[in-house]
Amino acid sequence: MKKKQLNSQTAYEHNAHGSVSDAQLKKHGWSVEINRMIEQRYAFLALQYEENGYLFRGMGAALLDAILSGQFWHYAGDDRGNHLEQELGILFVSQDFSDALTVSRLWETQSDACIVIFKSKIFNNALTNKNAAMMATAEPGVIFKYPFLCHALSLSDIDNIIVSSEFLAKLSDNDILRKLDKTEHARLLSSFNQLQNENKIIQVDIKSLGFERTAVEKEVLRSLFKMKIEGAKTVKSDLKPA
Repeated sequence: MKKKQLNSQTAYEHNAHGSVSDAQLKKHGWSVEINRMIEQRYAFLALQYEENGYLFRGMGAALLDAILSGQFWHYAGDDRGNHLEQELGILFVSQDFSDALTVSRLWETQSDACIVIFKSKIFNNALTNKNAAMMATAEPGVIFKYPFLCHALSLSDIDNIIVSSEFLAKLSDNDILRKLDKTEHARLLSSFNQLQNENKIIQVDIKSLGFERTAVEKEVLRSLFKMKIEGAKTVKSDLKPA
């Protein structure tokens, strides 16, 4: 997902607030969210992903809430992409780690920002069930892809979570304890311990990297290469909202 392109003057911006009747929402056969987008004249591509790759989801906050609820969904954020996906009831994802890093801004914060990694077949399965799609926008000579899901990612969907070492070190701090009751805190620590035991946590020491985006990106990409985690490539699909 190319976040900056959400400022483009495209059909989906002009129609995002259009009213849609119940009859219109039912006639296309996709999820309610996608049916509404069809009526609002969003554009889509007939694409899915190769099965053996990975997708990424950046979050600028709310990892604690996601772990406690067991779901990675919307969160309070101040960027345009975050507002748009909440308005549409969808969850943007990306095949490009750099896009997810941009959304998370992991290099400049010690809050519970993160990047989650999951297998591309989750998107493909949702597409088969007409519960995901590849939104498209265009600039002269260029088409931009915005893959999205119409459901939350569950904790069991997640292969890895990229988080700062600074945040993990603060899990037992009083600042976090004050926000949680004892049961929630115990459950949170148990969940993180399980994720670490399963080697699902990828830590990045943003302080030692100077809180600098390029350094963080290079460091994480080295780790992903060693783990053979690579963004999935798009392939043609027989399914497209229309």
